[in-house]
Amino acid sequence: RHAQMPQQKPLWPKLPTSSGCNASTGLHLQPGTCCRSFYLILHFFQTFAMTTLSQPLVSILIRSMGRPELNEALASVHAQTWGNIELLVVNASGNPHPPLATHTGVRLIDPAGPLSRSMAANRLLDEAKGEFLLFLDEDDWLAPDHCQRLVETLQNATEHVLAYAGVDCIHESGSSQRHSIRIYDEEYDPIRLLLENYIPLHAALFRRTLIESPV
Repeated sequence: RHAQMPQQKPLWPKLPTSSGCNASTGLHLQPGTCCRSFYLILHFFQTFAMTTLSQPLVSILIRSMGRPELNEALASVHAQTWGNIELLVVNASGNPHPPLATHTGVRLIDPAGPLSRSMAANRLLDEAKGEFLLFLDEDDWLAPDHCQRLVETLQNATEHVLAYAGVDCIHESGSSQRHSIRIYDEEYDPIRLLLENYIPLHAALFRRTLIESPV
């Protein structure tokens, strides 16, 4: 199992990173302030919608064999701090796919028969509409700021087509306890990449131009 680390690395030079943070705000209604609170809430949602629509679309692409871990992967996508996400799941098993948990925006692609890993990936790429794309295995999950930090990294490094993050490999025991067994968080080294895949599939986010005009 893998969980995304909050670092990001563009290909090829390293850019400065910033620490992630979580924040929450609350709206408290007081007697006599209901109308004002209503307009504050309305303004919040209007601002959120405009911000989300102005963000580039990120397509997250999942090849599924119907494993139960899929729901946790989907939950990690819906916890992303990046608001404009398209989530595609392709049923590659050739069998009826188990019902998905209720997740707004998930699109299940159900072809007529089984798909190999490469065939499933190509089908997902054909269906995706995002400016940025990321593959996610159904038994992995993403840290909440994973997409946002990688997109922002590429937005600040327009000459690059791909950025990747560190990965924490997690062991899950029968008692549902999890602990880290290995962390991949290495600088880009094309020679080492020939010997070891230290950039797992879901660590990398890439521009659509990489498939439209391969380098």
